Amino acid sequence: MRKLLVYCLTTFFISCGTNDDHLERECGGVIDYFNAGLFKIELVDALGTNLIQDGTYNPDHITASINGDARSGVFKNFDASLSRDTIRLYTLGSDGENRWLLHLSETDTDTLDFSLSSIADSYLDAGILFCGRPQILNSASYNGKSIALTSTTGTITIGNVRVLK
Repeated sequence: MRKLLVYCLTTFFISCGTNDDHLERECGGVIDYFNAGLFKIELVDALGTNLIQDGTYNPDHITASINGDARSGVFKNFDASLSRDTIRLYTLGSDGENRWLLHLSETDTDTLDFSLSSIADSYLDAGILFCGRPQILNSASYNGKSIALTSTTGTITIGNVRVLK
């Protein structure tokens, strides 16, 4: 009986020191996450002709702003190895509703609305608690039309948008 009591008490005290206690610790490091999503936007006419390739829209003049914060030209810091006929916008923003305004020309502005949420995440490594909040892309629409979202092998979600102009 005594051995059973010692065994039970030992098991109890060992289980009290598990990693579940890390939830009550203060964060000592930050977990850095990729953006939740990427939107690939192709502007086409009724025949499927890409309107950036044919010169209808000048890629050097396309700019964007997110949540009222103006950004530089969409293609200004563009990776030369990628095609310049598709606009790429990331899900920058905070939890809730966010909006990209895509200024295609002086008279043509499109709207990309998307909703983000986040979840708390943490892990213990070498006695240090690392914390972060990965974002999740919940929904998106372009000029009021819903966008189908596809998840990739990582945590990024892609929205492919083909806009008829």
